[in-house]
Amino acid sequence: MNPHYFITHCSKEKSSEAALLPALKRYLAPHIEYVYKQAQVSGAGFLIFSGKYGFLEADEPIPYYDTLLLRGDFAIMADKVDAQYKKYAFDKLSFFHLDITKDPKLTVYRDFIESFAVRNGIESEFQTLDF
Repeated sequence: MNPHYFITHCSKEKSSEAALLPALKRYLAPHIEYVYKQAQVSGAGFLIFSGKYGFLEADEPIPYYDTLLLRGDFAIMADKVDAQYKKYAFDKLSFFHLDITKDPKLTVYRDFIESFAVRNGIESEFQTLDF
């Protein structure tokens, strides 16, 4: 188990290929690849937080989808990610997100991860990416 995970949010930019693709190949936004590489260099774990699937590993196969996380989804998503978290059991997370002043929809993702960390007693830090 890795005690520290780098997590970033999913993206609207996705490969529309019909076949299942690993999450890292499904999402086309450059911030995801960047955080993945930073996690590798740092020796941290890596997860993508999806508004539909919760936590995804880089190689986890997923279909194309188009779902935005909304505040009304918090309770259902909380149950999902709390169950997923048992698999990883990390003590610290670094959440990397794009600038929420440029894309206010991302505030929901950041707020959700913050509530997840508080609920599970996980040390957390938040970093804005400039892409």
